[in-house]
Amino acid sequence: MNAGHDIDKGFASNGMTEQKAAGIIGGPGAWRGSEMGKRVNEWVYSLSDNEVRELDDAMQQTRDQEFVNIDSNAFDLPIFGRVLADIKNELLEGRGFALIRGVPVSDYSAEESARVYWGIG
Repeated sequence: MNAGHDIDKGFASNGMTEQKAAGIIGGPGAWRGSEMGKRVNEWVYSLSDNEVRELDDAMQQTRDQEFVNIDSNAFDLPIFGRVLADIKNELLEGRGFALIRGVPVSDYSAEESARVYWGIG
């Protein structure tokens, strides 16, 4: 398997699939890891203490609910929710990934961590 990109008759392939994208891939979702490594401040988001408290409060408020019933109304994030909207836009319309740092998973049980990640979306 070739990890490089092959361009053949106007199609680009990374060698991981037989399917080929028409033409050269461009736009904000076309990036190289070496480039992103130099621009970490663009795609890493570190939670503030207030945002961590907000996540924790939302997790605590939804303890009695089934995961499938937790939505943005139940998992209320008045501050961090606006940030998440921007991150979602970047995921769907921009580079396609983001890293959120600072969720205190070591303070949570597995279920509590799952609840927080479910609530984040």
